[in-house]
Amino acid sequence: MGASSLQQCKPRLRQTFETSDGYSSLIVRWFREMSTPKSNAEVVAETVRRARTLPRPIGEKLLLDLVRYDSVRLATSLASLSLPVMAVQSTYSNEQRERQSMTKGKATPYLNMLRTNVPSARVEIIPDTGHFPQIDNATQVNGLLDDFVGSLGTAAHS
Repeated sequence: MGASSLQQCKPRLRQTFETSDGYSSLIVRWFREMSTPKSNAEVVAETVRRARTLPRPIGEKLLLDLVRYDSVRLATSLASLSLPVMAVQSTYSNEQRERQSMTKGKATPYLNMLRTNVPSARVEIIPDTGHFPQIDNATQVNGLLDDFVGSLGTAAHS
């Protein structure tokens, strides 16, 4: 998501929160959109249920703070890292704020920002997977993590 998209997101969130069921319906929609038909339906239902249990004032503040952090501080925070970084991305939100599964080689505003601020970052795309690849595709994610951690030991001894 680009900075202008993030700046537009905050007023839309505030407007959504003004309606009596705005927060709850947004949470349900967002968390359902984070899954794919391949996702375990019971896990998706439990994730939605748990997300809805967060008290509305806390959830609203959390989402607004998240948007503010992403638009104001994320790039600077990433640029200040001096450690190896691996980013695993499986979904993104398009300009219409619709969640889409990634495809290999796909560029997104987030990945472009990451590559600008952390040129050495290792980027891994897990295609055709929901927003929670650590659940939907645990074997692949664990393999990527094992490989990344293993490469750190090699780099430290070089």
